[in-house]
Amino acid sequence: MSRRTRRARNSGSRLRSASYVLLVAGIAILIIGTGAFSAMSADRGFNMNVTDDKSALLGYEKVNNQFDTGKNPFITYTNQFGHDLDSLETNITAKNNGVRVLETDAPEELPEGEQAHVDVTLRCLTSGEVDLHVETVGSGDGVNVSLDRTHTVICNPPIEGVTFRGVGNADVHATPEYVEATVWLTDANPGQGNADNPGHSNTNAELNSETIQLNTSKSVQPQLPEHVRNDSMAAIEFPEEDIAFFHPGWNGDNHENPRTGDGVPLLTESLDADEVRDPPENDED
Repeated sequence: MSRRTRRARNSGSRLRSASYVLLVAGIAILIIGTGAFSAMSADRGFNMNVTDDKSALLGYEKVNNQFDTGKNPFITYTNQFGHDLDSLETNITAKNNGVRVLETDAPEELPEGEQAHVDVTLRCLTSGEVDLHVETVGSGDGVNVSLDRTHTVICNPPIEGVTFRGVGNADVHATPEYVEATVWLTDANPGQGNADNPGHSNTNAELNSETIQLNTSKSVQPQLPEHVRNDSMAAIEFPEEDIAFFHPGWNGDNHENPRTGDGVPLLTESLDADEVRDPPENDED
């Protein structure tokens, strides 16, 4: 074989190698340009892992950092594929204790070229930062897309707190002027008990509840019906806000300590007598 022939073959080999490099680089550019997915696949035989981008094929944008009472806007999706996403599932969970995702209002499909919003209703015991974990899975004609994100937002509780004044009265700290409240009451004598079980009542005390429309700018006791105003407060529940505050000295049967203090919060969909008799622990005691 002549030197000229070998040189020609070597030049052709180098040219083919350079072409392969450019081809791979071009594919990489296309992959990076799609954006927004944790993973995406299509029946054309490629998979990709890339970063957030609201201009991606499935546009994804967090639009809110503050969560108050009621539904709050959270995410906007934009379908920038060339066809419909016939299925779109969104799962949002809270990673913090004392926080609950009550409702997620999200689209179940997303037509080509359209936007859709995800609204979230949160409940939290105290105001502060909350980590929300978002999992999204979508599919359409030959395409599957998924993403996995965690966002930090601020959650503001609808009821900021309750201060009990002894066992007979309380003040509610809340932004709304009027709220529905269920006041759990007992006719046990506070602090009385017996030698075998100090602090617990030996009088078979009754536990009952009164639901009222509460003016939060005024103390609770004068707003109760007259026949229960001499009873002791074990807890105050706010059914529409899914939160209750227990007297810090309530042990489930009686008030071990009838002192003034901040209520112990509990997220709850609806209290019953058994739950009132099993109060949450007060970490400050």
